[in-house]
Amino acid sequence: MSGEAWVRPQGVLDPERHAALIANRESIARDAGIPVHLLWQKLPALVAGE
Repeated sequence: MSGEAWVRPQGVLDPERHAALIANRESIARDAGIPVHLLWQKLPALVAGE
């Protein structure tokens, strides 16, 4: 991949890179030796000032 940032200024992952990660999540999890469900976790809501 290029040296471009993964996160846009608004804090959202580049949609194309996100799609690639989602499409390859089983392979990524297998390579990492972890269950697929551990690749994603709901983040807590931001509080004012964050």
